[in-house]
Amino acid sequence: MYKFITFNNLDFNHQQRLAVLSVEIRKKVVMILIHTARPF
Repeated sequence: MYKFITFNNLDFNHQQRLAVLSVEIRKKVVMILIHTARPF
């Protein structure tokens, strides 16, 4: 029972981390595009 609960928790945390990661990657891609469009 305890293992099942922790597994569900880990899965939820993993999904959240993936969502945050995809947002961070998108931000970095946008920054790179801006810098290449007009370098400082």
